[in-house]
Amino acid sequence: MEIAGTNALVTGASRGIGVAIARALTREGAIVAVNYYQSEEKALSLELGPMGIRVNAVAPGLTITDATSFMPEELKKAAAEHAPPRRNAVPEDLAEAARGVLEAGFVTGVTAPVNGGAQVN
Repeated sequence: MEIAGTNALVTGASRGIGVAIARALTREGAIVAVNYYQSEEKALSLELGPMGIRVNAVAPGLTITDATSFMPEELKKAAAEHAPPRRNAVPEDLAEAARGVLEAGFVTGVTAPVNGGAQVN
């Protein structure tokens, strides 16, 4: 799918993950709107779907950014141990996931968990 010219709404784009996603999509020519507050993707997808607008969200697990710099390394390591890849995400992981959701033309009204499978039992 060609990203150039598509529209993207990025929530939480004031720093860290959100700004990485917004920058990555913009570099590829997407028209990006940002919002700091959590979106309501299901309700918006019902409202905007008839106009051909898809609404999705990406829900990250622990992601290493400047916002996590205060966390003790032991806590970050413990969080990583709960994910099958045995690492925490970085902003680029979330940007890649957001691009994937954007490319999936028939996906709307979903929140994609991007947590390295941390919830898998």
